[in-house]
Parts: sequence; C-alpha cells; structure tokens
Amino acid sequence: KQDIFQAISIGLLSLFLAWFLLSIISYVMIWFYLSWVVTLVMTGDVFTLFKDSNEMSTRDALIRFWVFYSAVVMAIITLLVHAVRHYWYPKAVQSITLGEKWFGTRAISKKRPNELAYLSWPRRMLRFLPYLLQRMLFVDDDILWRKVVYSGGLDDKKRPHGAGKWTEAGEHGESLSGWWQNGIPTAPFRSLECNT
Repeated sequence: KQDIFQAISIGLLSLFLAWFLLSIISYVMIWFYLSWVVTLVMTGDVFTLFKDSNEMSTRDALIRFWVFYSAVVMAIITLLVHAVRHYWYPKAVQSITLGEKWFGTRAISKKRPNELAYLSWPRRMLRFLPYLLQRMLFVDDDILWRKVVYSGGLDDKKRPHGAGKWTEAGEHGESLSGWWQNGIPTAPFRSLECNT
C-alpha cells in the first residue's frame, strides 16, 4: 500500500512539474514563433532562421540577427515578468509596509478606524494625466479611491480573525461575510460580487 501511495505521489508531482515547465516554456516559445513569422514575412524564406550566414544575403542575415535577438530579449523579459507576477507580487502585497505603499491605504476617519480607503499605484498614476484627458476618461478622485469596511474580530497583527464582514464599495465590489483565520476567509463564508 505504501509503495502504491509513494508511486502515485511521485507521479502527481512529476505531472505538476511538467505542467509548470510547459506553461513557462509556452510563454517563451511564443516569441520565437513570432520571430520566425516576422523573418518569413521580411525575407520571403521559411528557413532563414536555420540557414548558415554564408547561404543568405547580408540583408537577410541582418534581419535574422535583429529579429532573433529581439525574441531572446522579449523571452527574458517574459520570464522576469512571470517571476515578478507569480512570486514577488503576492509576497509584496502581503508585506504590510510594501502593501501600504502599493495600495496607499488610509483610514477614512479617526471615528471609523475599521473603514479604509485605498488607491493602488497604477490608479495613482492616472492622477498625473493632463486635466483634459482626465475629463475625457472620466477620471475623478472619488472614482479612483476604493472604500473597504471590515466589521468583526481582529488578531494581534490587526488582520480579520473570527466572525466578520468585509464590504468593498465600487463598481465591482464584494461583500464577504463569515469566518476568518489570520486575515484569510475560511469556511463557512458567503461572498457576493457586484456587476460580474
């Protein structure tokens, strides 16, 4: 029984690792497929990427060089963005100091400390648009700020803990009520979203 369990565990782990590697490789391969198509369109030869430099014109060799190395640079950027998005960003948001800097969290008033307003860094950048462009895009300071209200118990790190209700105002806001464990909703809970 133990051998079967161990074999199944190793098989599932192998499948997960294969899926993980294939998903990353597929992101990277897109740039090389695209470079092959661009080279084909610009040179008219399907095999330009694979030919020896002596077998093609100087123009075709230059096109191949710039297109191929552009694809390499874009593949590296894709891997870096993937790493930032999947590893650094979740940890950064969970970090209290960096999370506060990114989201610009502030209490709405001293009388209501459990009501927060937040404005993420990308939304803050919208405030630097020229005034006329802000009006055309309907960028208003009241629209940019999101309001969050939590009512319920807190743990020693001021995170939701125990019974509580989270309400986020906004066009696609959420209302989540139920049980919380160190800032994470746990079963049983009920979540309602607007306009989704």
